[in-house]
Amino acid sequence: MISRRYFMVLGAAASLFPKFAIAQDMQFPPDVVLGNLEKAVWLSTNRSAPRAAYVVAAPWCPYCKQFYDAQAARSHDIDYRFVFMDFRQFGPAVTNAYFSDVEDQVGLFYNDRSARNPALSPRSAELLGQINTVTGHSMANHFRPILAGTSTGSAAPGGFAYPTVVQREQSGSISAILGGWMYLDEIEQSNSGDAKAAPDTARYGDLLRTAPRVDRGSRNYFAKAADTPYFSAPIGNAPQVAIIGEGSGYKAAGTMSFGGEEWVAVLAFTSTDAMQWGRMTDFFTQ
Repeated sequence: MISRRYFMVLGAAASLFPKFAIAQDMQFPPDVVLGNLEKAVWLSTNRSAPRAAYVVAAPWCPYCKQFYDAQAARSHDIDYRFVFMDFRQFGPAVTNAYFSDVEDQVGLFYNDRSARNPALSPRSAELLGQINTVTGHSMANHFRPILAGTSTGSAAPGGFAYPTVVQREQSGSISAILGGWMYLDEIEQSNSGDAKAAPDTARYGDLLRTAPRVDRGSRNYFAKAADTPYFSAPIGNAPQVAIIGEGSGYKAAGTMSFGGEEWVAVLAFTSTDAMQWGRMTDFFTQ
């Protein structure tokens, strides 16, 4: 087992605070942290591996590349699934790798960080990045109770660092490991993540190909029941990132029809266009 050392929480950037203050304080216990990463848009390092761990990463982060290189040089049976966020200029190459059928999608990205898929619009990469950024930063402060390892890595606003490896251990507990390239022996010994436990990330394919935009509107929407959820994507089984109480609601940015459902969109943060999404059937309007 990896000895636990708590990581000092980094100061959250103001631009990544939630925009509206009507929400309840959603809790992200370790099972939810791992579950949301399983439901995010991840890229595989080894599609055929029976075990899985999730790497919270940024495509520009040199420590994430160091982690990738370190695990690639070893013989192991873990699919290190990279949940890339904060894309900067690398979004098209990440999206190109996501749509690839290669065994090692992350390696494909690192082999050519300027790759483009001409069949996709720039909006596809923007949307993929927003889904993962909303997922990761909504949970940022809740990584702290399960953090182990050192603080080496690239700082991320809100309480974690790139890369952070999140996995289920043989004991059943969930750990979030900083400086993961230094702990590969321990990870391989303790990991019990079932690669088949996560839903197929290909379910995001139609959303990213079509990259629909929000129909802007000024109507307000209110929750029909307590603990009404918002998700990081307008798609079934997406990560849950917020809840609101009965009769309350965020200021809506608009609506979207996708996947046979109607969705309410609200801005997740103050300074980006990233959205969080609620099912229209969970809301009423006046």
